[in-house]
This record gives sequence, C-alpha cells and structure tokens, in this order.
Amino acid sequence: MLIVDGFEVRRWSPDFSSSGQDSPVWHAVSFSGYELTNAVLDVDWDQNPTQLILCECCGVTGCNSGGWAHLSRIGQNVLLTEPNIDETNEVELGQSGPSDAIINFGSLLVASRTWDDLRSQFLSIPAWAQIPATTRSDLARAWLMSAIGRRRMPSLGDAKRMLDDSLLATDELSRKEALECLSRIVSWFEDSPDDEVKGYIESASEKTRIERLYFDGPPEEDWPALAIVDGAPVPAFSNSVYFFPEEGSLAPSEV
Repeated sequence: MLIVDGFEVRRWSPDFSSSGQDSPVWHAVSFSGYELTNAVLDVDWDQNPTQLILCECCGVTGCNSGGWAHLSRIGQNVLLTEPNIDETNEVELGQSGPSDAIINFGSLLVASRTWDDLRSQFLSIPAWAQIPATTRSDLARAWLMSAIGRRRMPSLGDAKRMLDDSLLATDELSRKEALECLSRIVSWFEDSPDDEVKGYIESASEKTRIERLYFDGPPEEDWPALAIVDGAPVPAFSNSVYFFPEEGSLAPSEV
C-alpha cells in the first residue's frame, strides 16, 4: 500500500487519428512516477469500479485492457484497490485488471484533504464523502495485493492454503503463532465480507510490531502481512502501514 500525499497534473493530447477523431486535450494526474489517470475529465466517475487509464487511440472506456480501480472510503481517506472481478473468467480478468500503480503497490491510500484538493480542480471527481464506505472485502483485496510475486493470491482461501503450505517463519512469532494470527485475520475478512469496515489505516509507530512472513524463496517475496498492536494481530499492508479496527471488530488475542 502506498500513501499518496499529493498529485501532479499535466495537460497533454493523445493521437486519435487512427480512430478518425480529432485529438482532444486531456489532463493526466500522476504521483510518484505513476498515473492515477491519463484523462481525469473523461473517466466515468459514476461507475465503480471505473477505468482510470483510457485508450489513447479513442478514449472509450473498456476499449483497452487494464487500468481499473475500485474506490472506497475508510476513515478520512480514499482507498483504491483492484476491481472485484471473477478470477476464473479469463476475459474479465484480462479486460478489467487493475492499473499499473495498484499492481505495483497493491493499493493506494489518499487522504480526504488531498483527494478533495484534486476535486477542486476537476469537479467530475466524486467528493470524498460521496464515495462508498470500504467493506471487509475491499480491505481483503488490498491485503492480498500487498503480497509480491508467487505469494500474491487471488482469494483468501488460496492465501490461507499458501500460508499453511509455505510459511517458514516470521520475525518474532513461532510458525504456529503466526498461522493462528493469520487465520484469525482471514476469518474476520470472510465472516462478513460486505460489512462496512470500522477502523483506521495507520502508519506504524514504536508501539507497533509488523511481522514479515518468510518463505522458501527470494527475499522480495517476504510478506509484511501481519501487525501486532497492543498484543492483538491485525492486517498489515506494507512495512509501515496497518489496519487498526475499532474495539470489537477483531477478536482480541494476546501475542
């Protein structure tokens, strides 16, 4: 997960000559070397998930593959995750895959102030308060996408099997303790996937211990998937970002 703290806007003109149209002026929005969208005023923001990277030959949503994102609202932030698509449908998977930024970072988190600053320039963007609340299913997709390479699983069930089969160790927990914590997190995601998430995404502090998961593979595949906060296991999304639920959202467990 990447916390996006600002955007840059660039005017540019794609070449529509191959589709027999006049070439328009577009406004691309970028951050950290990645594009949020290549045509902010032409995105169908009423659709969620929506395609943020449009075809540069015609500008029609769905003409090119990939570039999609799902928007939701968690705490005082906007969360962008991969679309909820049928992983067994190769056509849907190929056409509606996530944007390069989400593929690379797993998910994006934008403070409401930063989001609404961008909206002040482009009113077609939905206001933070109008974006639907993040559900457990949305958060689960961000968690699964925080894994790298072979450890990035398409579903919670696949992730649980992979962890049972392949997890070797973590920083401080025993393998048994880690699997128990991870099982509790997966169960919380699965129990009520459509429930609104009540909690916050936080940056790690001295009181937070983020546990990296180690496998028999290259170090790039180590997965910082678990945080221990006040003795309780919660999902982590990077070496420095984790989700902290309101009291009662996750079953307490002293670790």
